[in-house]
Amino acid sequence: ADARTPQTWLLGSDRLDEVAAERRARAARRPKLAVARATGPIRLDGKPDESSFAAKLSMAKKVGHSRAQSQASFALAWDDAALYVAAWVTDPTPETRKEVWSTDHVAVAVDGNRDVEGVLRELGVFAAQAWDGAPVTDGVRRASAKTASGYTVEMAIPWSRLRTRPERGAELAFEIRNHDQGRVGIEDDGDWQWASDSAENDIYGVVRLE
Repeated sequence: ADARTPQTWLLGSDRLDEVAAERRARAARRPKLAVARATGPIRLDGKPDESSFAAKLSMAKKVGHSRAQSQASFALAWDDAALYVAAWVTDPTPETRKEVWSTDHVAVAVDGNRDVEGVLRELGVFAAQAWDGAPVTDGVRRASAKTASGYTVEMAIPWSRLRTRPERGAELAFEIRNHDQGRVGIEDDGDWQWASDSAENDIYGVVRLE
C-alpha cells in the first residue's frame, strides 16, 4: 500500500516539494527575539515604565501604501503568570471610533505553535487595545494611556490562553501591529508590523523565552 496521504495524491510530489521549499523560505525570513523574564512586578496601568520593558524594537514594516505616518515600538517580558506586551505609539491625533478594529489600536497575535501558518486570527490569541482604552473582554488584561506624543499600551496574556508552558527555551509565534485609522478613507489607513510587511501575514516572528 502507498503510505502517501490523500493530500499527497492531490498535490503531486513536485508541488509538495515546492510547498516545502516555500515553507522553509518563510521560516528563514522570520525575525527572532529573545525575551527576558520580568525583573519585577508588572503594573498594568497602560504606562510601561518598568525596567523589564527597557529593550524596545520597532514596528517598522509598513503594510500597503497608505499616507499615514504613525510610528511605534514594543517590548516583551514574561513571568509564571503571563506574557507581557508593551507598546509606544507616536501619533498626536489618534482616531476614535465605536469598534476597536476601526479606531487607532495596537494588536498582537501569539501562539505556542511557532510553525503555525495562516491569517493572524487563526493563532492562539489575537487581541487589540484601542488608544482610548475601549474595553474588550477576552481574558487578556490590557490598559492604555494618552501621552504627549501619542499613546502607550500594555497587555498581559495569561499562559492559560496559549499552548505552551512558561519556561526558558519555549518558543512562540508572534506578530504585533500598530494600526493608524484614516479620517478620510481606506487610503489614509496605515499598519506597521514587526515581522511582516504583508497583509496576508504569512510570516510570523519567533520569540524565545530566556
